[in-house]
Amino acid sequence: MGRPGGRRLKGRIRAEDLDELRRRANIVDIAAEYMQVRKAGSGRFQALCPFHQEKTPSFSIDVAKNLFYCFGCNKGGDVISLIEELEGLSFVEAVERLAAKTGVQLTYEQASPAQREASTKKMRLIAAHREAVAFYHDLLMGSPDAKTARDYLKQRGLSKETVERFGLGWAPGPPRWDDLAKHLARKRFSEAELVEAGLAQRGERGIRDRFLGRIMFPTFDVAGEPVAFGGRVLGDGTPKYLNTAETPIFHKGRMMYGLNWAKKAIATTGSTIVVEGYMDVIALHQAGVTEVVATNGTALSADHFALLGRFGPQAVVAFDSDTAGAAAVERAFEAALGSLLDVRVLIVPEGKDPADFVIARGGADFRGLASNAPPMVEFRLRREIERFDLRDPDGRARAVRACISIVARIRDEVMRKDYTGRLADWTNTDPNVVFLEVGRALGDRTARSAPQVRRTSAQVRLERDLLKVALQYPAAIGEHAAGVDPELISVPVHRTIWREVLAGGDANAITGRLTEEGTRETVRALAMEPIEVDLETDGLPPRAYVTEIVNRMKVFALRRLIDEKKKYLQRLNPVENEQEYKERYAELIALEGERRRITGFPDEAQAG
Repeated sequence: MGRPGGRRLKGRIRAEDLDELRRRANIVDIAAEYMQVRKAGSGRFQALCPFHQEKTPSFSIDVAKNLFYCFGCNKGGDVISLIEELEGLSFVEAVERLAAKTGVQLTYEQASPAQREASTKKMRLIAAHREAVAFYHDLLMGSPDAKTARDYLKQRGLSKETVERFGLGWAPGPPRWDDLAKHLARKRFSEAELVEAGLAQRGERGIRDRFLGRIMFPTFDVAGEPVAFGGRVLGDGTPKYLNTAETPIFHKGRMMYGLNWAKKAIATTGSTIVVEGYMDVIALHQAGVTEVVATNGTALSADHFALLGRFGPQAVVAFDSDTAGAAAVERAFEAALGSLLDVRVLIVPEGKDPADFVIARGGADFRGLASNAPPMVEFRLRREIERFDLRDPDGRARAVRACISIVARIRDEVMRKDYTGRLADWTNTDPNVVFLEVGRALGDRTARSAPQVRRTSAQVRLERDLLKVALQYPAAIGEHAAGVDPELISVPVHRTIWREVLAGGDANAITGRLTEEGTRETVRALAMEPIEVDLETDGLPPRAYVTEIVNRMKVFALRRLIDEKKKYLQRLNPVENEQEYKERYAELIALEGERRRITGFPDEAQAG
């Protein structure tokens, strides 16, 4: 359970004030600032629990009682407890944070000045940041020596309204070493507070500002409070970006730049776009793509993905198409493996960063790239496969071996088995072999050298069902045969048998025409294996059963074509190849339409 409603510190803040705070603070509104909240009946709301990973919402909110409870991890309490748990605050700090939001005036009882100061340290550091945001912003908008910074932001395509909305600022450089420190001293902040907040540092000549000669990007926590800065140097200074170090109010591994502005859009769309830079976030927001966040100068971590999972089930991670971007994909892949999010990869064409792309092409084109982003695991596997010549048996074997370690690192068993089957399809390799090798990589001591695998992919099972019907009941498959092109068959031996089916004859005739004993043995086995449906009175499988097999075969093929089309579009530069991009995109839409026509559902068919 969460900490109880404040009995431990009740003597410090009047009970009447706490009661008033609980009345005014709507727990649903507060929770919605941190997670995607949906109505779940009369007076109840639910969400994915922010305190543990889950796929099905178990976090429940009772509006009438103004309480929350998670049936998965058993955390619960009132609105004050919720803020304590989410923000890692003490009871008094959580009360003060809510009081500031709701306008409740707090009265402290039986507390010395020292106790009050200790309980409000984090609020003091946040207040110092508020003053710093205003100070830097005023300098950017009006100071003559900030003209270079204003020109830079204008050149990058940012409007005055955008600069104001994101609170951008200017930190003057030498010889103005301590302008902010002096300003905050006048606001009665101590040197110790400025140093602890990461706004100043001590040197041989005393206190001096941490940020000098930089465009300032304030970072706000998810509730909208300023807690840190990123500063970009103009000119040749180093480092190019200087970020606030860890402080009592800022933990860069658990915060994301722009989440305070993006959280509502993420909750609406169900997806987050993660970029690398402050300018990328701001430019995309300005272009109307508002579900965008960035890390604060650090690699994506499991904590970042857990944070994003509170608001939506999908994250599209955008990278530059250079060596550094490839390395970032690998680091993000490791973090994403432990997440329950659907993580996808967007490579911005021609080495552009998202800000440059969206300024040149607009938000709609960037959304098009994001909507075509492949799953991260698929992206990693396909990138690995591309290094090998699949026309050569040795190349196929090396491609499979290179990908086995990737598949084996997938923690979700269902996903791992699905990608094992896909790897077999993409490399045109016997799925039994691939499943066996993945099992060995996982330390399965029961795996033998012979490809004796108990599980195969959904498409392979479907191909076997099609061939069983065709070999055992040729009359049932007749009218459907023309609808299944041999190229729809993924396993080479199955493809060979299907071509013989189309040539005509029963199982005995087909076996007689085949020359390879392994293929003939497969025909004999399929001709004897029972089908998984009762026969009709005419002794044939139900027509609906055969139709479903054929349609699902088409859906698998369409999915493969859609994947290939998305991959091609991902590589195509929409700026340099605008007409071809539009044509290929139209083809993609047509394929998606055909898939929807067959399945009757907007999402990819989940066959098998």
